[in-house]
Order: sequence, then C-alpha cells, then structure tokens
Amino acid sequence: MSNNNKNFAIIGGGSIGPLQLISIALEAERQDANLSGHTFHVIDPEGFGNGGIAYGQSLPGQILNSVCSEMDPQAQGTFIETLQDRGVKTSAASFNERADYQPYIQEHLVARAIEILHRRGANVVEHKQKAYIRLDNDGLYSIVDSDPADTAASPQLINDALTGLTADNFVLTVGYGANTNFENLQGQDGYIHNIYDKQRRSLEEREPRLREAGVRIAVAGSGPGLYDVTNSLQELPGALNVFSRSGHRLSARDVSVELDEISIPPQALLALNEQSTLDDALKALDSEFNESAQGRSERRIALDINKSLREILLSLSVSVAKEFRCSEEFAAIKGKATPVPQESIDRADILGAQFHKARLNGNIKPQDDGTFEIDVNGQIFTADVVINVTGHGRHNAPIIESLKSQGLVSVDERTGALATDETGYRTDGSELAIIGAATHVGTDGIESFHPYTVDLARHLITGIRAMQDNNPQFTRRPVPAIDSAPIAVNM
Repeated sequence: MSNNNKNFAIIGGGSIGPLQLISIALEAERQDANLSGHTFHVIDPEGFGNGGIAYGQSLPGQILNSVCSEMDPQAQGTFIETLQDRGVKTSAASFNERADYQPYIQEHLVARAIEILHRRGANVVEHKQKAYIRLDNDGLYSIVDSDPADTAASPQLINDALTGLTADNFVLTVGYGANTNFENLQGQDGYIHNIYDKQRRSLEEREPRLREAGVRIAVAGSGPGLYDVTNSLQELPGALNVFSRSGHRLSARDVSVELDEISIPPQALLALNEQSTLDDALKALDSEFNESAQGRSERRIALDINKSLREILLSLSVSVAKEFRCSEEFAAIKGKATPVPQESIDRADILGAQFHKARLNGNIKPQDDGTFEIDVNGQIFTADVVINVTGHGRHNAPIIESLKSQGLVSVDERTGALATDETGYRTDGSELAIIGAATHVGTDGIESFHPYTVDLARHLITGIRAMQDNNPQFTRRPVPAIDSAPIAVNM
C-alpha cells in the first residue's frame, strides 16, 4: 500500500474475496495494527459474500467437494459451529450441501472481518457493480466500471478513491469465467449448459423432460459436478451415459485414513528437469503412487503432488509440460485429490451411470425430433437431454480477459495458468495480485487458496505498520493523497 493512498480494494465477492478480507482482519489483529484512516473497498455486482454460483445459488443435493473440516479456512471449527447454530446436523467428516456454505461466508467470514476492521479503525465500503482495471501512462491503476479495451465504452471511475493506485492496493479474487465448451448447443431445447443456476431453478424446472422416467441423459464430464447432477435427479433415467477424457469415475472419499498422515513432497516428480521426457514424467508420477506411497492414501499423495505442481511443471520443457498437463494420468491427480462421498457414488450407480472415454465437442448433433446424436468413433448414442459439467475457463472471466487484452497479464504455457512470480499470485510484469483459479495450479478450492490470502494479508499489514514507523524499506512511489470514504454501501 502506498504512503499516501490508504485505500485497498478486493474485486470479487464470491468465496475467495471474503476469505481475503478475513485474512486481512485476522492479520491486523495478530499484529495489533492501527488501521485508522484506511478504507477497504469490496467490489462485486452480486454483492460481497454472494458465494459465487457454486455456493450462492446451489440447491439441495449439490454437495461440497470437501468435508466440513476442510471448508473451514482458519481450522477453528467455525464452519461446523455456524451449521450447528443453524440447526444443521454435521461433523468434521461430513460432506455438507453447497447451499450451506454461503451463510457461513456471509455470517462468519464477511461479518467477522468487517467487525474486526471497524474495531481497528478502518472503513469498509461495498460497491455492487462490475469492475475493470485501467493502467495510466504514469504506471498507476484505476478501477473503472467498463472494459478500457472496449473502444465503444467510456469507462468511469467506480469511486474517486479508486484511482492512482499501485499494484499493492488491490487484489482480484474473481472466480471462473464462462464455460466455452459446446457453445454451439446453447439455446437448444434439451441442453443444460451450466448446472449452477443464478435463479436457483432445479434441473427439472429448467428441463421438464428430466421429470420423465426413462429419459435418456448424456453428461459431458465426470468431475464432482456429475454427482451434483445425479444427486439432483428424481426419476430413474432410461440411460445415463457419462463421457470424459479419462472414461473413469472419481474414486469414493475415505476421510478416516487422512487424520494422521504425513505430508511428503513428491521427490520423484521434483527431480524432473528440462531434459526429462513425457515418459520420465509419467514414470515419476507412477512412482509417487506406488513405490513412494509409504502407506499413505491416494488422496494424500495427490494433494502433496498438487502442492508442488507449479514447481514441477516449470522445471520441464514447454513441450513436455504441456503434454504432461494434457495427459490422462495428470487429469487423474485432480480426481484423486477431490474424490466424492460414497453416497454420491452409490446414487450414480442406482441411476445406472455408464462411463465412456471420449472427448465431446463437435460430435454432438441436434436431431429434427428434438434428440441429440453423439458419435464416439462410430458408436452412436442417442440422448433426450445433454448436460454439460465440464470445467469452466480458468482465466477467461471478463476482467481477466480485459487484463490480457491490455498486455497486463499473460498465460504461462507450462502451467496453463496466468504467469506469476514466486508468490504464486503476483502476476508477472504488472505485479497485480490475483488469487483464484486464474493463477492457481493444482486442486482448486477455498482450502487451497487460503495460504495465498494469508501471505498477501501479512505483506499488506506489515507494510502498513512499517510505513507508520517511517521504515524506508516500504516506501512506494507517491500517488495523489485521497481522503478515505465513510462506511457506506454503494448500490
């Protein structure tokens, strides 16, 4: 944070934005920081603490990818306590409904953070609008209401205080961008592009044919979203065909074996270098799950590999890193790290889910009778309903696309994420802090992003305290002095 500008902004209010705010508040408490005169601007068109689509608009039957204890970023049992206060029966090893998580975000992360920040003398201002970032000729940033790369737009400042900022003054915590798979099917009757609906409509409300027994369903993707589909279906389908690159289902989750397991770095993978071949990488991966297992669960091993994925991929040549990242074996790591509850596996079995190895793209064709024909290497499947549960874009959210078009961020060919420095969240060149799927390499989730929010919060609060002590180490280039805004909510 610069000497004269005492404004800090968090852009994105789903789950990671509130996590960043609580990390800042807890770090301020830890360091006993005086935040008088500082204002924290929280920005999201849906309101701060909306949970994002996966949490904020979820329906009964859509279940979190991690057990209750792992969805508590401070590891203090607060998620469990919040659920119990609301009358929800749960335990540390339970998989709760996604919809249960948004109240926790609002009531604990956001409310507690604001209370702490106010007690420390800071103001908090909410802005319910879209945000973009503009860089001026002096190397300073402003937060504006429309894309500065759009020549037809006339970007306006969201707030006068949000101009003349350095890269230290804000963080982007935006989630996934739009899912761009099967865009040619959008608008077709019988096709569901995104199972998480902003209007909270059930799958049956959106596609009445799902209410009919014997309906033929095709699902593209075999990740956790598949089980949000199967847990939501009420009628027994005539066919439930699941297509994915691996052709495998996720494994069932066994939480009991993880309590006393030791985290061990994946030494065989970390020993790879630019001379390593794809075969070397696959053999090293196989070694981690077999020769080096040491009695650990597959999930523990996969999580340890995920922790080191950035370092592993950056050590390889560009071509081998890309091949490795696109391999079935690599895809299986995430499946092993984010398995599903046994009851979800059982529900898919009851519905008769059949798994097929196939990459669907242009091989789904709508038919004149309202059905869909799926051609997999000459084998024809017919579906009445097609449901897309493939992954969303990691870095194609509108604000990220705008940054790319302005040359402020770039995609690292090895990792497939935005290029960053050693922190894992400060983007190369612009030094903008982006925490979330856009910069992350490995298993996504609030528990994975938490360490980055803690690290950024520590640097922020340490910087504020150092400036108050006139420590020249933390001197930033001067920006115009702007008075802090009062506590307010901008609608």
